[in-house]
Amino acid sequence: MKNSKNKEIKDFLQSYTTLMTEVKITLTKDEAAEREYIIDRLNVHTNLKVDVAEFKKFVTITVTAESETFFTIIKDIISSVILIFYKFRALKEGITAIDSGNIVHYALLSAFMSFDQDQEALFIEKGLEPNGSFAIKTIYEFRHPNLKESWNNIVSLANKLISQCATEEEIYELIFFLLAVEQDIAPKIRIETLNGKHKIFCDSIPIAIPRLTENENFNYIMATVRERPASIVICEPSTMHKDLLSAIKKLGEN
Repeated sequence: MKNSKNKEIKDFLQSYTTLMTEVKITLTKDEAAEREYIIDRLNVHTNLKVDVAEFKKFVTITVTAESETFFTIIKDIISSVILIFYKFRALKEGITAIDSGNIVHYALLSAFMSFDQDQEALFIEKGLEPNGSFAIKTIYEFRHPNLKESWNNIVSLANKLISQCATEEEIYELIFFLLAVEQDIAPKIRIETLNGKHKIFCDSIPIAIPRLTENENFNYIMATVRERPASIVICEPSTMHKDLLSAIKKLGEN
C-alpha cells in the first residue's frame, strides 16, 4: 500500500513538472527580425505554447511544453539565431568585396556563413544548460568570444578569394567550392509558392526564412544556400523573380 501511494505521488510530481516545463528567451527591442524567426520556428511545433511580452528595452518569448525533450528544439533555435543573424552581420560588415545589390553575392555570402556551421552549432549548444532563461545577445557576447575570432578568419579568407574572381561565373565556381556537398547526405530543397510567398522545404520539412535584409529575394537565396543542398526543385518558376530564378537554376547545376 505504501509503495502504491509513493508511486502515485511520484507520478503526480512528474506530471506536474512536465506541465511546468518552461523556457524564456530574451531579445533586445532592435532584434525584431530575430524575434520573427524564433516565433516562426516555434509555430511549427503545435505542442508548444508561446507567449510574447514586450517591455521598454527588451522582449521575452516564453515557451511552455508538456514534453521534457523540447529543450533540444530551443537549443537549436538559439544556436541558429547566433549562426544566422550574428554571423551574417559579422561577415557582411567584414567582407568588403560583397556587392550589396547583387543576389549572386548574397548566395556567396551565405556559402561563407555555412562554413563550419554544424561544428559551431554543437559548440554553442553544448554550453546551454536548461536553466529556464536565455538572453541571446549575452550568450553571444560573453560566452563565445572564439566565434568572433573564427568569423574574422572567414572574413580574411573571403576577401582574399573574392578578389581573385573576375567574373560572375567565377563567383559561382567559388560558391560550389565552398559548399562541396556530399550528395548522399546533403538535403534536398523544394521551393513552393503560396499566396505570393515562396516556401522552402528542406527534405520535406518547411524552414523559416530569416529576414536578414529588406529584400525578400536575397533572403530566399541565403536560406536556400545555407542548407547546403544536393538538389533544388522549383515548383512554380513563373512566380519567382527573374534574378532569384536565375541564381537558383545556376546553383542547381552544381
